[in-house]
Amino acid sequence: MPEDLSGLSDEKLDELTKKWEKEKKYYDALKSKAEAEAAANPSEMENAKTLAEQQKAIAEAQKDTLKAELPDFSAKGPEGKITATDVNIECQVLAYRAVSKIVSYISEKIKKEHPTTKKVVICDRNDLNNYFSYKIFIKQLELLKTEYDGALTIEAEEVSNGARAIMAAASLTGVSTVLSSIVDFASLFRTDVDIKGVDVEIVEEALIAELVKALKDKTTPEKKEIKPIYLPFRINVPDKFLTEISNLDKCRDEALKIIEDCKKNGNCQEDVDKLSELNGLYDKIKSALVSIDEKTGTSRLEKLIKGEILNTELQPEHNVKSENPKVENPENEENEEIDMLYVKVVKAGGNNQTKRRFWTNEIAHSGGAIVAYFLMDKNGTIKESENLYYLYPYQRFDESPKQLNNLN
Repeated sequence: MPEDLSGLSDEKLDELTKKWEKEKKYYDALKSKAEAEAAANPSEMENAKTLAEQQKAIAEAQKDTLKAELPDFSAKGPEGKITATDVNIECQVLAYRAVSKIVSYISEKIKKEHPTTKKVVICDRNDLNNYFSYKIFIKQLELLKTEYDGALTIEAEEVSNGARAIMAAASLTGVSTVLSSIVDFASLFRTDVDIKGVDVEIVEEALIAELVKALKDKTTPEKKEIKPIYLPFRINVPDKFLTEISNLDKCRDEALKIIEDCKKNGNCQEDVDKLSELNGLYDKIKSALVSIDEKTGTSRLEKLIKGEILNTELQPEHNVKSENPKVENPENEENEEIDMLYVKVVKAGGNNQTKRRFWTNEIAHSGGAIVAYFLMDKNGTIKESENLYYLYPYQRFDESPKQLNNLN
């Protein structure tokens, strides 16, 4: 075949094309003949391949026949994890038992290592936040009341203009001190609420019930009872905080009258500035108290009152009067301590274990809990703390009838 066909005429090209087509048909015919001869006389390799394929087909047929005669083993065993749909009552029971074991241990440890602790106030995180916020806020109100008293006293006294100016300047300095000392009180109540994957309500109630039972139990080796106080069940509401607010209301009203008198007389501008600054500060505080926290749906005033309830319960004189109204100084009362006990279930759960055999199935359950606690005095000093865990191994409830209830 020529390398360059560009110089050939059309007739020559047609002639070459027909020639090549004939040659291609000839080679295709030779190939088909060779394939037919190979099929009629297969080689040893091809014979072995055909035999292997036939034996494989026979084995698969026998496997299918045997599988049809046996029970179905296609079900998969549990993966060993718990989800909301996997948890059953047996795992829950074991988890609650673990919580009970842990709080009994906590109670015994407090009784043994803190013999002077006679009462504990059971708190959660919100209670502690409310309590320490109240302690800070009541001090700020007292500072503001002191500034009001000083300013109103200066106005009431008849002093010379020179003395009035000196005292007014000093009082204004005091107001600035109050303003700088009062922190962002709204920040005391800001809470990052995250309720994802939390089931607090039932677990907390069960925890409190077991904790109260353990603290009041006198049959333990220590032969001692600690009186538990649970704030949601306390109905006595103290009035110190509301009294402070009421007193500041009166101070504000009196300051407004003095401001009006000064404006009419056209003098004592220093007093007007000082009292106006105090009134503005108090108005901001009062507005913040009645506002509603969007995350919790409660007012800051309500939280502070709850903090005052806890503060009152921690005062020895309050407990003496409420329990023994006729006794002023009961014996050894000065040696008795009232502490705060913060207990939280960090995690509680369990697993289901299923064993499948040819002749039977077995189901076993495990459960456990992790609990953290802090024992603190009224100033927040931690006296005792620990992380505790208790785990029940896998067990079958049908083999232990006593596990089915704890009523005996």
